[in-house]
Amino acid sequence: MPEKPQGLIEQLLENQKELTRRMADIALDNRLKQEWYLDAECARLKGISAAYLSLHRWARPRGGKGKKRVAGRMRTHRSAVKEWLDQADEQLLELYGKAKDKQEYFRRDLPAAAPFSHARRAG
Repeated sequence: MPEKPQGLIEQLLENQKELTRRMADIALDNRLKQEWYLDAECARLKGISAAYLSLHRWARPRGGKGKKRVAGRMRTHRSAVKEWLDQADEQLLELYGKAKDKQEYFRRDLPAAAPFSHARRAG
């Protein structure tokens, strides 16, 4: 008899997890009201600067690929933006980055170079 309540509790916890996942999907769907998004709108949704996306193509939804021209401007579809919002920079870099991009990204931990001196050479 003690197994039934324990099974019921486990079932309730599993249902609660599923409900939480569904609510997160609904909340995300409510944020994505448009069908097509510009890079600047994608950046605003993720909370990063649009300049970052223009400098780092690998950080855009689907690595900047799969865009369509809508109303004269290149835009990304809602489905690509939805999956992109859950991806971290490291994940995007691994999927869409080139070797050069990876070197630049992970070089941030190195100490800064000595400052440039404007002093003229004697001689």
